[in-house]
Amino acid sequence: MMEDSEQNNGENKKAETAEPASKNIDSKNMKKQILDFSNQLWDAYKLGSDVVIENKNINDIVCCGMGGSGISGDLLASYIEMIGSSDRKNKMPFVYSVKDYSIPRVVGKNSLVFVISYSGNTEEAISCYKDAVRKGASVVILSSGGILERKSKIDNVPFVKLPSGFEPRVALAYTFFPLLKILEKNEIIGGQEDAVKKLMQNLKKPIYDETAKQLSKKLEGRIPLIYSSHLFYPVAYRWKTQFNENAKTMAFCNEFSELNHNEINAFTNLTASFHLIILVDEGQFSRIKKRVNITQDILKKKLPITRLLIKGNCALTKIFSSIHLGDLISYYLSLIYKTDPNGVPVVEELKEKMGAYID
Repeated sequence: MMEDSEQNNGENKKAETAEPASKNIDSKNMKKQILDFSNQLWDAYKLGSDVVIENKNINDIVCCGMGGSGISGDLLASYIEMIGSSDRKNKMPFVYSVKDYSIPRVVGKNSLVFVISYSGNTEEAISCYKDAVRKGASVVILSSGGILERKSKIDNVPFVKLPSGFEPRVALAYTFFPLLKILEKNEIIGGQEDAVKKLMQNLKKPIYDETAKQLSKKLEGRIPLIYSSHLFYPVAYRWKTQFNENAKTMAFCNEFSELNHNEINAFTNLTASFHLIILVDEGQFSRIKKRVNITQDILKKKLPITRLLIKGNCALTKIFSSIHLGDLISYYLSLIYKTDPNGVPVVEELKEKMGAYID
């Protein structure tokens, strides 16, 4: 559950909540795909049911992926840390999220490596896969097909087949929730079924759509800045990338308390129009809470600020309810800018110029 409070730098205009017309803008009905997220969770979660990790002495987990596929590793790292702090009886493995061509040197036979590429053709993920196999790690591939599916058959590596037809960033349910089931089934983490069901129910509330329409209007003509605590930084980063990919606009993110040691100085000379969004977890460390409050007080005369309080006792719901809201906000902002939220034409241009990856 989230609560919204705003400081508007003297601009107290009432936010418009009417949905911009999506006709002739949203070419593939991105909104329906975003709203279908809650309906995808259970099927996505069950996709990991048949994966068996033969090594029962897993010490660390590595998630390799880029873009819309790579965010799953970031989120898993935060989620494992959150549930690990509340379950001190069981030792939780450390999670590395890799967005590069190679995996950490510490990876070895007692490592579990998830290679996540929705297309199955992401060159960085393919390179990491080869690195993981060479180092003798336990490997699981998640993709909708492509080169990685072929490699899984040749190398007899566990493979989770994801449904095709999605933009990678809209396939988040399928690139994240099978990970939970695999870890649960292999007794690396505890049972996740109750948490998944609680999340499914929470996402059906209308408050997300209503809040998203309001906040997207406030962001019109401004660059979003998203600040959060360290554990919620992957959520802030997801918001940033959704603004980049859906609304095709600039956005930036940072985390407390690092931003208090550098970026806060940049508000002295503002050379662009920003809107600051602060994601506040009610359960975060008291000193971080104090930093958030002081930062907001210092900056409230500099720029509009929206503070979103993330409430509840279920870490999975707090993470993904926040993500769901950000996805919707970026969608409505794309309509305001009359920009198709589907596709990533500049990324495709770059890939074409890079040429084929020589495997």
